[in-house]
Amino acid sequence: MSPSSLTATPPDESKVEAFRGVFEQSLLDIVANQTGGVSNSKERCIILSGGVDTCAIMAAAKKLGIQFGGALTVVTSDESPDLGFSSACAAEHGLEHHVVRLTADELVDEYLPDIIELLKRYDGMIIRNSLVIAAVFKKAKQLGFKYAVVGDGADELFGGYSFCWRQKDAKLWKEKRDAMCAKWTFSTDELGEEK
Repeated sequence: MSPSSLTATPPDESKVEAFRGVFEQSLLDIVANQTGGVSNSKERCIILSGGVDTCAIMAAAKKLGIQFGGALTVVTSDESPDLGFSSACAAEHGLEHHVVRLTADELVDEYLPDIIELLKRYDGMIIRNSLVIAAVFKKAKQLGFKYAVVGDGADELFGGYSFCWRQKDAKLWKEKRDAMCAKWTFSTDELGEEK
């Protein structure tokens, strides 16, 4: 099953435009909260996975004239798909791309104890994502960035991962996606305040 087969009917263009408006306004609100609305900030970076979420942020930012001082990506191997996708996105948008290379063991050894202490949660997905966020926030701080924009969840919501394509029935996929979203929590804010 491909991503295009997840939708039985073409999208309602008015709903697409309404969503785009909400998404763009959210990005403008983030910028306003970070730097008083200054769209050209060299103090702002994007944590770039190259997935649906961060590529959508980059497209909206370009349309809105919002600029970033750089992009940062964490990879645990040269085979990571994030490396190719994020590098291509950073190049397309003319961003200096900082790649943080750590082995999985280094990521766990350096960041896991602090994450467990800070979050006091033991959910595998939260911890896994938090390890990467903690590492990239540390690098962002070292590079002098004061603000970071992070995308989370769009790949799951919009079928960006291959596991999303296995479900052939759109109704069953919607039920699975909605159940997944109902359980979501993100630790980005907590980690950002700590770093």
